[in-house]
Amino acid sequence: MTSRIVGRVATAYAWRFRRAAAIVLLLASACSAWSAADSG
Repeated sequence: MTSRIVGRVATAYAWRFRRAAAIVLLLASACSAWSAADSG
């Protein structure tokens, strides 16, 4: 019964943080590209 509650909460957080994760990935790729262009 506890695992069902944990699964439901985990699913809710996954949906909520999916957009945040995508933004973080975009920022990371942009920073890596910027540092690569800046280094030469």
